[in-house]
Amino acid sequence: MRFRTYQKGGFLPVALAALCMLYSNVMFGNVMAPLQVGLQAPEEGFQFGSEAEISLSVWIPAVGDNEASSVELTLNASGVARISGQKRWVINKPPIGEPYRVTAGVRIEGPGQGEWVLEAASFNAGGERLWGAAATLYVLQTSDDILH
Repeated sequence: MRFRTYQKGGFLPVALAALCMLYSNVMFGNVMAPLQVGLQAPEEGFQFGSEAEISLSVWIPAVGDNEASSVELTLNASGVARISGQKRWVINKPPIGEPYRVTAGVRIEGPGQGEWVLEAASFNAGGERLWGAAATLYVLQTSDDILH
């Protein structure tokens, strides 16, 4: 096995410096998304065929000049997951720096897998879309249990 050696000021220090710069910018960047969403399953869990409420939240951090004048939330379902109530919310003048929560009525129909997807979009006063975010809550109904 042959090893190459490099003299001071050669290739190795330059390569190490470039790697450190790349690594620090990519791996340690501290970027806060200007729109965050979340879905939370009920604490008591789901019962097959019964109505339940999931908690939906949106949060706009207080960072810089936030132009968001409205946020639109849309809840979609697939597989055995169903929505039994409202599927869309428009929040005018959303609170900046604190979460905004709503609940949605849902149920699970039959064994299998499914998901609820919450999509959020923020808009400025002119109606132009600023940012988007999404979160997913998965569910698996087996003959013995419901996993989420």
